[in-house]
Amino acid sequence: MAKLFINIPLNHISEEIEKTLETMGNFVDADRVYIFDYDWEKQICRNTYEWCNEGITPEIKQLQAVSIDDIPWWVDAHKKGNKLAISDVNALKPDDGVKKILEPQGVKSLFTLPLMQSGKCIGFIGFDSVRNFHRYSKREEVILTFFSELMVNIQNRKAQENLLVLEKEKAEQSDKIKTAFINTISHEIRTPLNGILGIGQMLAETDFSSEERAELFNGLSTSSNRLMNTITDYMDMSMIFSDAVKVDKMEFLLKPWFEYITKKAKDLFSEKNIHFDVLFPADHNALKVTSDPMLLEKILYKLLDNAIKFTNEGSVTCTYKVTSKHIEFLVQDTGKGVATNKLKLIFEMFSQEDSSMTRGHEGSGLGLKIAKELVVLLGGEINVVSKIGKGSIFTFTIPL
Repeated sequence: MAKLFINIPLNHISEEIEKTLETMGNFVDADRVYIFDYDWEKQICRNTYEWCNEGITPEIKQLQAVSIDDIPWWVDAHKKGNKLAISDVNALKPDDGVKKILEPQGVKSLFTLPLMQSGKCIGFIGFDSVRNFHRYSKREEVILTFFSELMVNIQNRKAQENLLVLEKEKAEQSDKIKTAFINTISHEIRTPLNGILGIGQMLAETDFSSEERAELFNGLSTSSNRLMNTITDYMDMSMIFSDAVKVDKMEFLLKPWFEYITKKAKDLFSEKNIHFDVLFPADHNALKVTSDPMLLEKILYKLLDNAIKFTNEGSVTCTYKVTSKHIEFLVQDTGKGVATNKLKLIFEMFSQEDSSMTRGHEGSGLGLKIAKELVVLLGGEINVVSKIGKGSIFTFTIPL
């Protein structure tokens, strides 16, 4: 039997376990054989595998969250690595939790063996006798004990192979992120750098009118700012990943800070014909906040920049509201919106609905990720609701 599980593929292990339960059930003339796992964190045990003899009712669906508080002596025996043999379920006390579980199943006798891993009980294997009473012989106990040890080894192998699959998936995801990083940094650094070099060469080699020269200098400034923003984003992410971001909390007046930040942000709208509406709550003019104003400014700018990038007409609105526990900032746009199945992805690195290099929107793909990580550092939460063609509403909170 042990050889049966050595080379079997991981996706066939469950099938073979069920076949083996049937084999062992027939060997000891049991009517139902099952495996339970203990979840010590949730204080429950659950039926994970079950074989039933012909005419015997399956119970696996009803036994997915059995409270171990209801069967203390049963659990205690398994924890100590002890086998449990009940030759007559009817002999148990009427108020016994074990009897209350077994009696409705028609169980007359049963035998269970704990599954022990490094001295810790991870579950048990059980053998029910429904049609007839059964007292297990020493020979049967020895064979079933070997069977339980085999199941532990199988569980270990399955867990290890699942871990390997998970690590492989993480490695593949890491490779995807690295590829996206290389593609993005290549595009977002080379594109403005080529613009800077090209304009510089034109200015050096050609005579221009003052109007033409001003236009070229404007292009030079745009490319330089784009390059600087890209480098700043990569530096910010590097500091976040290395836990090097310093949160410098201080007390400041909320309204004057918000007025100053939104006034500065109006420069972001200079190249697009969209309205920027700033709404100030009527109350809380003298409200003082204890947080990091520089990190808050960076978060708000990232959200405003994102709103402008994906809004071609209409407006962007920025406001905040105060509750009893926190301040909630809001940035709403009338842009293209985000599909529902993409909402969870937009806070990940290099994630945009169209991740190709021709997506039509410049940027490092890190803005929303940076905003999310900084919000978390300040002890808040960030959320988004969106609808395709209608726009998006980003909100984030900071504690009072």
